[in-house]
This record gives sequence, structure tokens and C-alpha cells, in this order.
Amino acid sequence: MPPPIPRPSLCGLASRTSSSTSTNLLRSSFSTSSSTSQSLQPQQSARIPPESPRYISVPEPPQATLVRQPPMRGHLPVPREIFPRKGGEGDRKVSKGYVRRATPLSKAEKAGEAPKTELEAWRRKMAHSRRTALAHGLNGLHQRKAATDEFTAAKTREKSELHRAAASAPDRRDDVLTRSSILASVAEQVAVRENPARFQTAKKSAKRTAKLHAARAEARGDALGELYIAAKDFIIDEAELARKVDELFDENYFATKGVSDALSIWDTDGPPIKTNAMIDQQGYGRDNPASMGYEMYQPDATRTAKKQKIIAEELTGGKL
Repeated sequence: MPPPIPRPSLCGLASRTSSSTSTNLLRSSFSTSSSTSQSLQPQQSARIPPESPRYISVPEPPQATLVRQPPMRGHLPVPREIFPRKGGEGDRKVSKGYVRRATPLSKAEKAGEAPKTELEAWRRKMAHSRRTALAHGLNGLHQRKAATDEFTAAKTREKSELHRAAASAPDRRDDVLTRSSILASVAEQVAVRENPARFQTAKKSAKRTAKLHAARAEARGDALGELYIAAKDFIIDEAELARKVDELFDENYFATKGVSDALSIWDTDGPPIKTNAMIDQQGYGRDNPASMGYEMYQPDATRTAKKQKIIAEELTGGKL
């Protein structure tokens, strides 16, 4: 029998097929991209005119990136004032006994006992170094504060002297020559002179102010007296409130006010005030003078009661 024809393996066929396919795709893509670029080039050149700065593409440098720090939440605490200015305690911490009171010795050290162990000796040594460092630190800070205060005071004095010299210096020549001219008559009219009777005016004003204060004090005292007299009618418990409610809402309440057949407040006190009367009360009426006001519209009984009250207050010397 003749030998069999060798058959290619499936792996080789697959690799050969894939290579040929990729080659064809590469050729087609290259031809497509080239044709596309050739077809788009006239459109792009037609869209961007030659006078445009983007007609020739120039590579742009990369933009610098600004790194922004994230916001820090909170705030720094206000530094404590080591040597307070108030209370006269500025030099208290640099006195001789402050360090001794702030870092007292132990009972064994006060008694003069020797350290029993190396650890205790080391602790005493560290405590002594802390006391020394505290004393040196306080002295250094106090010296720095004194130097800063002296420098600030010197600067303040220098500025004050400069300001005082500038304020009291005569006018410069250029200011005098370029200043607008003012006639002597105008200067005489607009000049502000001291009032020769200012002291007498001040005395009169003081007397007038004293009278106003006295009138206010008297009015305040009268108001307190009226409040004291009216306090007897205040309702302070529920029993009085219940009696007052029963009295006001009684059917024969208005009949007990002087008019036997009264059914409402209009029968006892008369009709309400009219708009014209309100206008006259403010002094704007045409028919009645402003001095009469609201009194002419009040009933005779009300005016009589007011007069009696005024007479009683004058006789007794107090408010009713």
C-alpha cells in the first residue's frame, strides 16, 4: 500500500490561519486609515483657514499642575501669657521662692537622707535638672519679654513724637502758596468764637436738667404710690378669680352700676367715641380747639370723679 498523505495538524492550521488573517486585517486597516486621512485632510484644511493660529499644529508643552494642600480643620490655640500683666503678678515667676514652691523637694531630701538605691539617686538627679531648667527657662523668657516690651515702648514713643512734631509743625511753603484765598469778611462771618456767656448757659442748663430729674423722680414715686394703692384690687388666688368672674358675668351686673334697666356697657357708660371725637382728641378737629381734646366728650360723672380725685390728692399729699 502506498504511504498515507501527511495531514497538517490543527494547531499549525490555526496559527497559519490567524497569521494570514492578522496580516490581511493590518493591510486593510492601514489602507483604510490612509484613505481616511487622505479624505479628511482637505476637509480639515478647508475648515481651518490659513490665517488661524491653529492652521499649523504646534505641540503644546504640558501644563504645570498646582498641588493644593488640603484645608486644615481647627485653629491654633492662643499662646498662654506666661507673665500676666494684670494683678501685678508679672515678676512672680522669676522670684527666688517660685521654683522652690513649684517643684518642692521630697520628704527624704528635706530630711537630708541619702538615696537608698541607684534608681532613687537617678530620680533626684533628674528632679534637680528639671528645677534648674525651669529656673533658667523662666529667667530667659522674662528677659525676652522685658526686651520686647522695651522695644515696643520705644517704638511707640518714637511714633508719638513724630506725630506730635507733624501736628505742631508750621504749614509748608507750598501749602501756603497753593491754598485757596478767603476774604477777610467771609472769614469773619464763618469764624467760630467762644460764647462769652457759656458758663451762665451751662448753669441754666444744669438747673433745667435738675428740674427734669426731680420731675421724673416725683412721677416715679407717684407711679409707685398708685401701684401700691391699686395692689388692694389685685387677684392673687383662684377663689378671688372665681368670685370676680361670677360678678362680671352676672345677668344683673350692669343694673348695679347706677342704671336700673341697663343691659350692656353702652347703657352705663354711654355710646362709644366717634371718629370725629378721636380726631378732636388728637387736636386736629376744626370745630373744637386742641386744648379741649377728649374731655368735652366725657360724661359729667367721669369729669366730676377726676376733679374729686385731684382735690383729694392735693389735700392728702399722695396719689389715690
